[in-house]
Amino acid sequence: MDNTNPSRKKQSQLQNQEKEKTNSPSPPFFRENKISADHLLNGETIIIYGFGNSMTPILRDGQPVLVEPINYQTKLKKNDIVFCRVCGYYYLHKIIAIKNNMSFQIGNNQGFINGWIPRNQIYGRVIKKL
Repeated sequence: MDNTNPSRKKQSQLQNQEKEKTNSPSPPFFRENKISADHLLNGETIIIYGFGNSMTPILRDGQPVLVEPINYQTKLKKNDIVFCRVCGYYYLHKIIAIKNNMSFQIGNNQGFINGWIPRNQIYGRVIKKL
């Protein structure tokens, strides 16, 4: 026979649920590389550590950001910070200009333009600075 107090049992269940929420795994951490691109292409939201000072003061060297994958329905706009590949290099940089929602000019926050890329070379968009 269970002599457990029902309100105490309910309280214990709520505490366990809260504990599970706080112990839930956070997104994996990555650098600006192909591994990050592969995870985003698989539909995973990830944390990327950017490096360098080209995005200062928006992003600092080593600052982690939460990046969500994009698809063809994702509305990208000028000044979005995206994780992309330009000329074989992976960057967390800004969208500077857009042509027909198919071609995107990528650059840093210091005025340097990396070049134009097709949408399929943009893997994710920054949704939060951490």
